[in-house]
Amino acid sequence: MGSGPDRDIRQKIQALLASGRAAEALPLLKAQVRETPDDVLAWANLIRVCEQLNQVAQAAEFVQEAHARGLAHPLIQLAEASVLRRQGELVEAQKKVAECLALNDAPPWFRASSHYEAARIFDAAGQWQKAYEAARDANGYAKPLWPSAWFDDALWRWLEALKRYQPKPNATDDNAPVFLVGYPRSGTTLVHQMLDAHERFQVIDEWPIMEKLAAEVASNWGDLLSPLTDTKAAELRARYWQLAPTSSAIVVDKLPLNLLFWPLIRRLFPNAKIVIVRRHPLDAALSAFMQEFRPHPTLVPFLDMADSIRYWLKLNELVTHIEVTDTGYVRVVEYEALVTEPRSTLTSLMAFLGEPFDERQLKFYVHARGQQQINTPSYHQVVRPIYRSSIGRWRNYASCLPGASIETLKQLIGERWDLSLTSSPDSAVGADND
Repeated sequence: MGSGPDRDIRQKIQALLASGRAAEALPLLKAQVRETPDDVLAWANLIRVCEQLNQVAQAAEFVQEAHARGLAHPLIQLAEASVLRRQGELVEAQKKVAECLALNDAPPWFRASSHYEAARIFDAAGQWQKAYEAARDANGYAKPLWPSAWFDDALWRWLEALKRYQPKPNATDDNAPVFLVGYPRSGTTLVHQMLDAHERFQVIDEWPIMEKLAAEVASNWGDLLSPLTDTKAAELRARYWQLAPTSSAIVVDKLPLNLLFWPLIRRLFPNAKIVIVRRHPLDAALSAFMQEFRPHPTLVPFLDMADSIRYWLKLNELVTHIEVTDTGYVRVVEYEALVTEPRSTLTSLMAFLGEPFDERQLKFYVHARGQQQINTPSYHQVVRPIYRSSIGRWRNYASCLPGASIETLKQLIGERWDLSLTSSPDSAVGADND
């Protein structure tokens, strides 16, 4: 592992990567592979970070340099598979990931990551059954790595309790951020980039500020409904602005599952506007099920497809409750409308936020390409123009989905959402634009 300064640098790199700060880790990784050119972990991390920062060409160059140095290691092979997938070299990507999958004695975390990558490759290749099975197996390997205490019913109980919360009217004019929330993989990143392309907005990209504040006042979910004095609310509000970036623009706090902190948001910022992005239940649930998330207690349902669907239903019940009880402060943006009618949908959203529509918002992908880092699973999708292939994507996987969950959806929301197996004319091979 090394000692002294070398060990300190390694620890700093790992800390940055663990906290999602890949852009800050990049120069350190570049320096590390020059100082220790045989360090396979450093090379693998360097390749993965470049890919995550949408520097695919440079990632490919580092792959070739690692090969030239004779570095053949599963970590580098797995990173190379990701790069090949991004380059559209799906046959070669499958070969690389197959070598990783064949390592039966590999640790569970590596087997999980290999299967997640295999799922992405098979999905891109239109091999739906293999993609679903790879994602299912990936979640199976990942589950034992998540703390067992997270697998109780506390989250489900909290979702029921949230539907009993009634916000109290408040006429204060405190400076407040806009909160951008929703079920993960439902289009929040697309809305984020559209808003961030407007000069009047600055988006905070998935900083867990509300989660940190919640931890200061509650030891469990239920405590978040306990009375909060005006003094404590003012203290937490000040703490929020200490943690948030200083800006003359309107701050947009984007973190999908901040939706779970709605009571705290409303207590700290009574007049804050909340934008909720909603997507077809099966498209959203499937995308979340197939995603390689960092472990977090609010993401546990995504390890199982049936639970992922159940989670969408419970969160949608909450959204319906919020729409009724928080009138005037909440706008639900339907992902499908945003993708098929972006101008009118975005113009309506901007009117809700009190700012004029800007043509540059429709070219959000130009703005996104100029960003140093995008802290979201869809980092590689929002640098492209809007496309419709993610609408109805679930139909490709219809034979794999749990039948009982589909029947439940039909009974509860069948009149609102199209759950037929007839393919959409816009559906095609392709990943989510969310």
